[in-house]
Amino acid sequence: IVAKCNGVTASTVALHRPKEIWAQVIPVDPNCIDFQGTKLFLPLPPGAWCADDVRPEIEIFIMRCPQNEEMTRTFAELKSHDGKSGPASAALERVYHATVLLDGMLVDEVRTGTRILVSRS
Repeated sequence: IVAKCNGVTASTVALHRPKEIWAQVIPVDPNCIDFQGTKLFLPLPPGAWCADDVRPEIEIFIMRCPQNEEMTRTFAELKSHDGKSGPASAALERVYHATVLLDGMLVDEVRTGTRILVSRS
């Protein structure tokens, strides 16, 4: 998850979706990502609260990086690949996005657990 505001970018640690086969070992839902209380702190620009008419917009992006599993190899194959780079990972792609407006919030108002509606990018 990536958040941007006036050129400042912050992101969470990488999260993952469980594979269907994992459900045979541990109770997980392959259609759900567990955020485990992950928090994202984004510093607001100086003077963000001074202007009454224009407050900064915060853009939120949900990114995806598809992972391809490496083929299993024998010891001899591993030894022959010593020092060679593995397969390149796929580029990040934006899956969902949202724009958060801070209109109506006070300087000392704290909001936790706010739900944000996202749409497909």
